[in-house]
Amino acid sequence: MKEAANFHDRKCLFYSTVMNDNPVDCIISKVIVAQIPPKIGLKSNSIPSSDFYFDMEYCVEYSTFRTLLTATSTFFENMPNHGPHKAELALLDLYSGCGGMSTGLCLGAKLSCTNLVTRWALDSDKSACESLKLNHPEAQVRNEAAEDFLELVKEWQKLCKRFAVNIVERENKQRSMSQRVTRNSVNSPSITRNSVDSPKVTGNSVDSPRVTRSSVNSPRVTRNSVNSPRDVDIPPGEYEVARIVDICYGDPNESGKRGLNFKVHWKGYSTSEDSWEPIEGLRNCPERIKEFVRNGFKSKILPLPGDVDVICGGPPCQGISGYNRFRNVDSPLDDERNRQIVIFMDIVEFLKPKYVLMENVVDILKFDKASLGRYALSRLVHMKYQARFGIIAAGCYGLPQFRLRVFIWGADPSEKLPQFPLPTHDVIMRYWPPSEFERNTVAYDEDQPRELEKAVVLQDAISDLPAVTSHEARDEMPYEKPPETEFQRFIRSGKS
Repeated sequence: MKEAANFHDRKCLFYSTVMNDNPVDCIISKVIVAQIPPKIGLKSNSIPSSDFYFDMEYCVEYSTFRTLLTATSTFFENMPNHGPHKAELALLDLYSGCGGMSTGLCLGAKLSCTNLVTRWALDSDKSACESLKLNHPEAQVRNEAAEDFLELVKEWQKLCKRFAVNIVERENKQRSMSQRVTRNSVNSPSITRNSVDSPKVTGNSVDSPRVTRSSVNSPRVTRNSVNSPRDVDIPPGEYEVARIVDICYGDPNESGKRGLNFKVHWKGYSTSEDSWEPIEGLRNCPERIKEFVRNGFKSKILPLPGDVDVICGGPPCQGISGYNRFRNVDSPLDDERNRQIVIFMDIVEFLKPKYVLMENVVDILKFDKASLGRYALSRLVHMKYQARFGIIAAGCYGLPQFRLRVFIWGADPSEKLPQFPLPTHDVIMRYWPPSEFERNTVAYDEDQPRELEKAVVLQDAISDLPAVTSHEARDEMPYEKPPETEFQRFIRSGKS
């Protein structure tokens, strides 16, 4: 954790709203303190010569760091121009699960007349990804680890720079010939020729198809003659690439070697024979790679820096939760599960979204002096994002539960830092956070007027469910009576 703190510039100060007896005039008469406009990706050589500098304001409520406003400035003065307002904002959901967080965020945005759409989602659980895809068919859902996703989007950026430059001008060019490479899969099918004009393709299947040159649009090539259209003998172990259908970073073949891989559809074979191949084995297929990258670039199968407007996610809490009796309370970042917070922030740093929303359990503030929560907030501030974090009780918004969650907002300096919504329901708080974070609890001030609805309890949620006996064999059961509460009517409103 101490190493993680070293990335902060010791010359950077914050204009605090906290008033005390320290004579500011006396301090600034001894040192040079410069004010600079906040900017994502600020370079040290762009900071004017001074003893210290500041570019943001700090206030105690919700530990907020925000763009400093003066009597003569606005949010957008001296700020980067992001262009016209978008009709649709693109969201990336990390550690997405079934998509509950992103779905709620999109619904909330719609109430504010903002069209926020989940364009990409990521989770290591395959079943969760399948569920999310059913609810968000428009999203590119990836079943992989976050650290592999980070390496993938970095490699994708390189590929796009190489193959997708001036893509619009070149999109009408003729496709190049199909190409053949050595296949690494252990169960690779073999190819034999019975005649000059009709090669026979055989594999693990008895019904392996036959392929002739007339059945495809491009001639075969050999590894030694990539550009030759001649129909020559196919060396053993070489197969023809029909097209590339997917991309990943990692070790999908469990070979012990991690790297960039493409999923290849082989000419003459069914999709069940598609296999993951490392990019090194596809050197003879630059045209196939280019075709895949250009199509993927246009359809945005992966986000590039500037494509993502909002990143949301809740890094795994198994190493943080108080129910884990063996959590590392002295050095939390030594637990690989907790390092997902680092990966989350690394993805934010690379993709540079306009907004960031991270969620985790309140225990993130309850051990090791809240080092994990402080780390997440400080990473955003170091990247020059405005940031604040609040502690929210789910029951305060009409859910039948008391659990607390920590939410951390981040916003580009030129955007407005979102506020936390005030409670709508009257709930008796339980499991309070540490006293030093009481000002981070989202609640009304004592003298602030409020009209709260009655708290929703467990009976309000499940009293309409049919009785279940010990011998019940059905996976699904119909309701036997109409909804009895507003909560039940809301839950059923999504049913057809």
